[in-house]
Amino acid sequence: SWGHAGSGGDCRSVRQRLQGVEAIHATWSAFGAKLADGSIVTWGDPECGGVGEVATSQPAWKLFSNWSSFAAILVDGSVVCWGNSIFGGSCDSVQDQLTDVVDVQGSTG
Repeated sequence: SWGHAGSGGDCRSVRQRLQGVEAIHATWSAFGAKLADGSIVTWGDPECGGVGEVATSQPAWKLFSNWSSFAAILVDGSVVCWGNSIFGGSCDSVQDQLTDVVDVQGSTG
């Protein structure tokens, strides 16, 4: 990656984990990679989801992003969210409704 380091332009902290990348998504100032083994690695501004390796209970099936947060559908159809809670980085209030999910759409606000 290249650009401003605080906005995801420096992936050196996670570079060794970026093997088998299947998809890359971006927020305003972070990047996220979904790997072939179902793990997710992010880098950049933590307020926008750049938190390093994302801990999930199941492997990820799909990765999504919006302005400043990420969401992943896990192989069991559940969803995890992280990043700026004002912009969707927390799905705690609806977590029990997020079952058998097949797609996620993002917005900017």
